[in-house]
Amino acid sequence: MEWIRRNIMCSSGGEFIELGNLRCEPTVQQMKEMLWKKDSDGNFIDFGDFEINAQQKVELDSKYGACNPDMGGKNNEKSIKLRKKGNTLVCPLKALDCYNHSLRLAENESKHVALAYSNRAACFYEMGFYDEASEDISRVREAQLPEHLQTKLKLLSSDVKVGQSKHAPFEPKPHKNRMNLSYVQNKNYPCLADVVKIKESEKYGRYLRSKYKLKANDMILIEKDYLRTVDDLNGGIRTCTTCFAEDKNFIACPQCTDAMFCDENCRRESPIHSWECNTFITTIEFDLKLPIHSVLMAFDLFTCNDKIDTKALINHVKQMLKTMDKLPESTHDSTSKYEFFFKMSKCTVSEKLISYKLKSHEAVYVIEKLLLKIPKIAEAFQNRRDRVFLMHLILHHCLIIKTNGFGSAHSSKLGLVQSLFNHSCQFNTAHISIQNESFYWIKKKVKRNDQLYISYVNVNLPTELRKRRLETWGFVCSCNLCAPNSQNKCLKKINAILYRFDDDDDNDDYNNVE
Repeated sequence: MEWIRRNIMCSSGGEFIELGNLRCEPTVQQMKEMLWKKDSDGNFIDFGDFEINAQQKVELDSKYGACNPDMGGKNNEKSIKLRKKGNTLVCPLKALDCYNHSLRLAENESKHVALAYSNRAACFYEMGFYDEASEDISRVREAQLPEHLQTKLKLLSSDVKVGQSKHAPFEPKPHKNRMNLSYVQNKNYPCLADVVKIKESEKYGRYLRSKYKLKANDMILIEKDYLRTVDDLNGGIRTCTTCFAEDKNFIACPQCTDAMFCDENCRRESPIHSWECNTFITTIEFDLKLPIHSVLMAFDLFTCNDKIDTKALINHVKQMLKTMDKLPESTHDSTSKYEFFFKMSKCTVSEKLISYKLKSHEAVYVIEKLLLKIPKIAEAFQNRRDRVFLMHLILHHCLIIKTNGFGSAHSSKLGLVQSLFNHSCQFNTAHISIQNESFYWIKKKVKRNDQLYISYVNVNLPTELRKRRLETWGFVCSCNLCAPNSQNKCLKKINAILYRFDDDDDNDDYNNVE
C-alpha cells in the first residue's frame, strides 16, 4: 500500500511514529504500535489490509467470501434424513446428536418437531435420564405427533414413570458455600467477595489483593464469562448457546438451525445470537467467533430499532481511550462491563493474534470482511473513515482477547474481574469453570494484603516448558519453582546421598535407633 511504500509521520499525543519501513506482513508488536494512532488530520491511521497480496486475498476470499449472511433456515427434508440416521444408531448418545440436529432443522409447528422430541425422550430413557425423558414427553404432547404414534408415546411415558419411581435421583449432601461466595459481595463488582480489593502498581499492573486473612476453601469470586465459545463444528451442537450447559433438554432456535437453548429464558438472554442467527457466524471456526462476538456486543450497546448508531459508538470509544488507566466504578450493566473489557491489558507478545491458521494481519482482514457481510453492519459502516475505525476496534479487541483469554483445543473464554489475577506457579488461588461461570477459591491460607495468584499453565510441566508457554504474556515467572536453582534442588538432594555406603545384610530397623 502507498502508506507503507513511502515514509509517513503520524502522531498521537504529540508522539510520531514512522510507518514507511514496515514489512508487508507486520508483526503483532508493529500492529500494536499503530493502534489508535492518528494522522496529521486527526483521523485514525488507515492501515487498510496490511498489504495483503493478491494471492493471499484470493485464498482468503475463496475460503470466507462464500459465507452467506442468510443460511437458508429450516428444512424438513434434511430433518427427516437426520431422524432416520438416528434411528439406525444403537448408541443412544450418538443418536441423540442426530435427533438434536433433526430438531434444529425441523420447520416450526411441523410433525418433525414432535418426532425429534419423541426420539430424544427415548434416548434419555435408554440412558436412565428419566426426568429429561419426561420433560421431552411433555413437549411432544404440546407438538403435533401423528395420531398413530400416540399409543407408543403412552407406553414410553409409562416406562419413564416406572424408572422415575425406582431410581430416585441421588442428591449429594449440600456443601457449605460450594456455589456461593464465602463473604458478602462487593457493592461495585457483585461477582467479587468484599474481602478482596483491586489494586494497581507499576510492577504488577492491575491485580487482586486480600483485605484480610483468608483461609483455605474460601470462595472469593464467582463470575460469568464475558465471552465464551465452543467448537461445535466437529462434534455437533451439544451445549446451550447462552449458558453452555451440556446435553440437556434443549429447545431449538425458531429462526436458525445452529443454536439450541436450555429454555426460553436462555434464548431471551443471549445478546449475541440475535446478530448471528441464521448467518455464517455460527458455522465459522470457533477461534474467530470470540473476537467477532466481542465486536457484536459493542454494536449491540449502540443499536436501536435494528440500526447501529455509529457516531455514538465512535464517540464512546474515544472517551474510553482518554481514561484507559481507570476501570469503570462498577460492572452493574452491559455498558460498564464493555468498558471494563475495553480497558483490559493488551500486553501480549505472541506473534499469533487469534487463529493459528491465519497470520495476524490476515485475521483482522477476515474479521472485518465477515462482519461487513451482515447487512445492518455494512449499512452502518459505509464510508472509509468508519471502516478504518472498525479495523482499529477489531485489532483492539483481538489484543485484549489474546492477552486475557483462556482456552483449549475446543473452547475459549474471557472473564472480566478474573482477568486481574496475576500468575505464579506457586499459586494461592484455585479455580474451575462450570458452563459459563468461573469459580475461584483460596487454595491455601493467605495473609492480609497478600496478592492473589492463579497459574496460567499446568504447574506439573517441566520448568523450561512452563517458561516457553508463559512467553505469550510477555513476562518471566520468578516464583521459587521457576528460580534458576530451584529445578536442581531435588537433584542436589539425590546427589548428596548418592555416595553414602551401607550393607544390606545389616539390620534395617533404623527407626529404633536411639
